[in-house]
Amino acid sequence: MREIVARHMPGTGAEISFDPGSYPPMAPTAGNRALLDRLNLVNRDLGLAEMPVLDPLKRGAGDIGFVAEDVDGLVGLGSAGNGSHAAGETVDLPSLDRQAKRAAILMTRLSRERR
Repeated sequence: MREIVARHMPGTGAEISFDPGSYPPMAPTAGNRALLDRLNLVNRDLGLAEMPVLDPLKRGAGDIGFVAEDVDGLVGLGSAGNGSHAAGETVDLPSLDRQAKRAAILMTRLSRERR
């Protein structure tokens, strides 16, 4: 990222900084757990394994961590792969079909719920 920022366009300026303690873990709230329960119903219906609750301190950071105390959310709906966000990262392309189907079914079901 620093290399990209250093190559900004002529006549422009750019800088980047990192605060190692500023990326919060996703808060384990009742609403987040309820969404995971709904996702696991989709997993069951698709014949997929149940996704367990993970300790927020033992997983990668997700942008949802900044608002998870106020907004129910999930992480882990992206593609499968290895070496996330690092040199040599790989993506399991067939996982995209599974993840898209899982997310579409979940969003459809959530959109039909009464609030």
